[in-house]
Amino acid sequence: MRRIFGAALTIAVAASLLPAMSAAAHTTAPTAPTAPTWERLQGGDRYATSVSVSGKYAPGVPVLYIASGENFPDALSAAPAAAVQGGPLLLTQPTVLTESVRKEITRLAPRLIVVAGGPAAISPEVYNALALLAPQIRRDSGRDRYETSRTVTMGAFKAGSVASAFVATGEMFPDALTSSAVAGGDRIPVLLVPGASSRVDAATVTAMSGLGVTSVSIAGGAASVSTGIETSFTAILGAGSVKRLSGDDRYVTSNEVNRGTYDSAPVAYLAMGTDFPDALSGAALAARDSAPLFIVPGNCVPLDTLTSLRELGTTRLVLLGGRGALTENIENLVECTTDLSKSGAMLGFNQPFESFVPITSSFGVRVHPITRVVTMHYGTDYSKTGILGTPIRSLADGVVVAKSPNSAGWVGNSISILYRDRVQSEMMHMKDPTTLAVGAHVRAGQVVGLVGTTGASTGPHLHLEIRINGTQVDPYLFLLGAQYAKPVQ
Repeated sequence: MRRIFGAALTIAVAASLLPAMSAAAHTTAPTAPTAPTWERLQGGDRYATSVSVSGKYAPGVPVLYIASGENFPDALSAAPAAAVQGGPLLLTQPTVLTESVRKEITRLAPRLIVVAGGPAAISPEVYNALALLAPQIRRDSGRDRYETSRTVTMGAFKAGSVASAFVATGEMFPDALTSSAVAGGDRIPVLLVPGASSRVDAATVTAMSGLGVTSVSIAGGAASVSTGIETSFTAILGAGSVKRLSGDDRYVTSNEVNRGTYDSAPVAYLAMGTDFPDALSGAALAARDSAPLFIVPGNCVPLDTLTSLRELGTTRLVLLGGRGALTENIENLVECTTDLSKSGAMLGFNQPFESFVPITSSFGVRVHPITRVVTMHYGTDYSKTGILGTPIRSLADGVVVAKSPNSAGWVGNSISILYRDRVQSEMMHMKDPTTLAVGAHVRAGQVVGLVGTTGASTGPHLHLEIRINGTQVDPYLFLLGAQYAKPVQ
């Protein structure tokens, strides 16, 4: 059941949601009668998982969308496009059509194949191989990811038929993933925009006008889609026709997008929030089922998501991907803050600032803002207006083990601190080289540097990385629930 945007959830998570479920079978009944059952849709790689997802469709689908599994933008708009036309979304390698994908297309027997993306995304050789598997085929593409998004959308939705649309950044996938599932379920599109722009581009305005869009929902905060773009939409559509659904991070944003849409959901989909392949095909399937898709960390479920599942009355979960993506903890609905081995809050660690600073780029795969290459972002970026020169504080008592007094280097001025329990932090892009020497002991809350924009930085921010026993972990999860640093004189 759908509801109007903006209603709030007030019921806390009931204890009955949390008991562990058996991992012996995919749909084993839980020990508590009200706990959700679960199943996995998985394969040996991203393409096999995509085939597993499309296996939920009966043969004879009216349309099949194909997108590259090596990048995410083309598939983000393709998911709601596929859903509105009653077909699945399959992933392929850019230059090779794997046998498992070929067999699945043969089984689906689509009347039309739509290839989302240009020849650089899906080669002419793959296109020609696909053309042998359906009576009709076409390529929806453009000069860049934004024109491709518009082309895919205009090819799926009739002119003047859409009153609402979602808008999301094309630079990162998390916000658009959740909104793709929601949009597809509501039979509306997702249009990608260059989120850092100061205003909405004319081509997007023209596309929306042609579709008949009179209201817009923006997925993500100002760090994803700028306030300038929001202001542009407000000027065009009116203040009451523009809504922003966002939170402090990708997981809270996922909740807010779903909360703005659903008041009940017997089935919900869960996907890893730090990588995209498994969730791309899953977004189209979730949209078909009018079910929410929540992105979660790979090894735990945020309390906010548990609250949503309880309030929505979810009785069945669909996990997208194998245990390499979503561990057994997801099956058992283990709350993020209960993993003592990785929770800095439980170990007495602090946030790197003495007051709130928003996260502007999270741990996980993204398009690098400088190289424009899809890559893993191993840290968390913190930034806000006027942050330049703000003191950065030690997360706990520790010792300086390395520093980089090199403003021109990739990391800029940086400092590495080793704490108890073999936890190490690296803080990058500082304004000035730290005055602390390697081997110096620091106390929790002590100033170790100032926020800057040195090195490979597009603006003033703190890039924070956390390693536990040498393994890089998500700083957001590690510090979830941690207090702000108490200044040390």
